[in-house]
Amino acid sequence: MKNTLLLISWIIMYSLLFSCTEKKREYSLVKKEYYSNGKIKSIGQYINDSIKHGLVKYFYPTGDLKFEIEFKNNIKHGWSKGYYLNGKIAVKSEFKNNLQNGYTYKYYSNGNLKSKLFWIMGKSYGDGFYYYPNGQIELYNCTDFVNGCLYSLRYDSLGNKIKEDGIVFSPKFVTSYRNDSAIVGKEYYAKITVAHPPGSRASIFIGDAVNDNKVKNLKEYPIKENTVVYTKIYNSPGKYKWVVIGQLQDLQSGNIFKRDTLFSKIRVIK
Repeated sequence: MKNTLLLISWIIMYSLLFSCTEKKREYSLVKKEYYSNGKIKSIGQYINDSIKHGLVKYFYPTGDLKFEIEFKNNIKHGWSKGYYLNGKIAVKSEFKNNLQNGYTYKYYSNGNLKSKLFWIMGKSYGDGFYYYPNGQIELYNCTDFVNGCLYSLRYDSLGNKIKEDGIVFSPKFVTSYRNDSAIVGKEYYAKITVAHPPGSRASIFIGDAVNDNKVKNLKEYPIKENTVVYTKIYNSPGKYKWVVIGQLQDLQSGNIFKRDTLFSKIRVIK
């Protein structure tokens, strides 16, 4: 009898434990919502009936597709696409952890590209292109993380340049140390954003400045995705000066149409 009661107790405890575990288990399903007119409003993958996880589609009251959004644990993660009522795509963006991260394309209702921007964790960076409805470029701009828009070039509807503003490269750099300082024996780096408008070649030259009229060790640095990385190791403390020269060359004529020079001071400490 005693053994029988003990066995029953274990069975009850096991059943309760299994029941609690079952309640905590996640389950996935396809969930649908409808407008009052009976047309589908949304359909997508969910976890536990409330957490969007996967592709979710949203529709206009007419039943036409409005948005397609990829989610991961209820946040945007992947491509997000929006559509006009005529079925043509209006916008598509890459997201990571609910922030724009990658390219964003916007379109006119006729299907032509309206703009193209690149984003890094919610901030636009590098080349930005804006177009007229006929497909001709209207505006080019370049942005960095520090100053925002550093350079812009506007065109008329025939493709002629009509207005230019800004500097070829960012006047403030992202550096390894603050307050324009470096440490003896340790690598110092500066990341410089560079504009690269269409139909041009961008070049960046960096060297050591002896004074405002004399420069040594001047050489061209590669540009990768609108960024130049300059590195240097200083072996003794003191105050130093280096120069950045940026230029834009028209590919068709070969002429240099923009050239900027910036001297930067750095304090090297032990």
